[in-house]
Amino acid sequence: MKIDFASHFEEEIYGKLKKADVCVEYEPETLDYKRRTRKTYCGDYGSKKTFKKARYTPDFRIGTRIYIEAKGYFKPEKRAAMEDFLRSNPDVDLRFVFGADNWLTSKRVTKYSDWAKSLKVKYAIKEVPESWIKEARKQIADWRKSLQELQDSASRVHT
Repeated sequence: MKIDFASHFEEEIYGKLKKADVCVEYEPETLDYKRRTRKTYCGDYGSKKTFKKARYTPDFRIGTRIYIEAKGYFKPEKRAAMEDFLRSNPDVDLRFVFGADNWLTSKRVTKYSDWAKSLKVKYAIKEVPESWIKEARKQIADWRKSLQELQDSASRVHT
């Protein structure tokens, strides 16, 4: 099955993950989050903080719970959306692989890595770290072990 990747960088990351023999899915699912709206006012409650429902599809899932977003150029509106997603979904393990540790603005004050650190999000530059791959493999091994235990338990009940 041919995958239509959104970028060459995504295709590169996918290829490296497959080569590392880790369980990887491309755009595995779409997740909901609350997106901040600007210049709005909620007349019912008098709040200037309003939200709308939004959806986000991570680039990859490795293991059972690690999501990876591969980013070359990281547009300001995409950063804002990611911040909203992370605030709305604190239990989702979303990590970033940046094509380079570029500057966020022309003023050269903050880099992509600084942005990730400020949000306490795991990130890497150019490559998925081996530690992430090992963690994903462990998640799969643990999942298989739990599944086997359930099957063993079910078979004991039926005998």
